[in-house]
Amino acid sequence: MRILTEIHRSRGINTAGKTVHRAAVRAVVLRGRELLMVHSANMGDYKFPGGGVDFGETHEQALARELREECGASLLGVDGELGAVIEYDHAEEAEYDVFKMTSHYYLGVFQMS
Repeated sequence: MRILTEIHRSRGINTAGKTVHRAAVRAVVLRGRELLMVHSANMGDYKFPGGGVDFGETHEQALARELREECGASLLGVDGELGAVIEYDHAEEAEYDVFKMTSHYYLGVFQMS
């Protein structure tokens, strides 16, 4: 897995401290010259569709579920992993120092429902 970048969401994060990990998947979906993005009401910006990988799910299963939930799209296939982005933030759980999320980006082929 190629690391595309690392993002520190807050200052003073102890990345060597006790860490809670979260895996996520994101789809990079092209249709001609158009790029599929979803608006994040939480952050007020646009992002690639996707989200957390649930226990027991493969990355492809999670990607299919997230595309269906967020866009009403059906995943037809994955054309390979583009890389990963690692994000660090302060953990919400008192027993942890840092929250680390690794988002795996995949080139996706989809069909709108």
